[in-house]
Amino acid sequence: MKVFVTGGTGFIGSYVLQAIREAGYRDIIAGKRKSSRTELVKDIEGITWIECDLFDVMQMEEIISGCDTIIHIAGSVSFSPWRKDQIFKTNVDATANLVNIALDLNVKRFIHFSSVSAFGISSKKIDESKAWTENKSKLYYSFSKYQGEKEAWRGFAEGLNLSIINPSFTIGGGFWNDGPMSMISKIDKGLNFYPSGTNGCVDVRDIAELCLILMKREDMSGQKFICSGHNISHFDLMKKMCDELEKPHPTKAIKGLFGNLAWRGASLAARIQGKETLLSKEAYIISSTNLSYDNSKSEKQLDMNYRSLEETIKETIACYVKSKKDRRDYGIL
Repeated sequence: MKVFVTGGTGFIGSYVLQAIREAGYRDIIAGKRKSSRTELVKDIEGITWIECDLFDVMQMEEIISGCDTIIHIAGSVSFSPWRKDQIFKTNVDATANLVNIALDLNVKRFIHFSSVSAFGISSKKIDESKAWTENKSKLYYSFSKYQGEKEAWRGFAEGLNLSIINPSFTIGGGFWNDGPMSMISKIDKGLNFYPSGTNGCVDVRDIAELCLILMKREDMSGQKFICSGHNISHFDLMKKMCDELEKPHPTKAIKGLFGNLAWRGASLAARIQGKETLLSKEAYIISSTNLSYDNSKSEKQLDMNYRSLEETIKETIACYVKSKKDRRDYGIL
């Protein structure tokens, strides 16, 4: 089987590549940008790396020609409204291009990585049947993931053998100063504030395992799966990380007037500095909502057995501590 993977140098992508290599797949092509950091995949042997542009249709057709499976992980994660155009271009337009190419070349299997954000927000426990509901607040990132899924479903309607994975907040060794795991370096430096809501979380290795299962399950075409091991409050998750790091717990919830002032101040500072912010309006709304996810479909239909949260946090923090000792800004579980 010949496999093409997008986003392979990223946090989730690196673990997916490692998992499919260890499972015995040998003909693997992975796309990357010229600027992509490759530290997370430097020790994975047997991958054919190609610098490519997901928007260059002719180039992508040439690369994908002869591939049996596409695993589309590449995406833009940003809650900054001024990056809206980039978010939609990457999460929607690039997906549409790959779906069209897969259909034209009769690719046998297409696994699309989305996010639980594609469900929007709800006070009820969310499962795969939840439809997107419009919200008065402009949730740009969430809506881009929903629109990306719509392009994938269009492909399915036109005959593509498609499965979708919706991971929740992902934990594991990665880049400590960028992306979701920057939370750990911030806690290590001393973080006194915590979001007031709840969320799902999952070990990055479990996501890779779910992807590996779906590669072999062509009978799961037209199915989407929430990949989330646990539901937990942001405070309790941060508390567990603090305990492993032997740091004091955060004491002040980001909510109410303080929360509104906080996201406005953080967004303004990030906009002036031209940097990403972890606390935009969208991030504040999502992190203040009591979100929870039902993973029973993946457990029942795919026999998923999620790692314990304690194991994930313990091993991730140990990875971070070792990285720090070795003066590296990344770590791999």
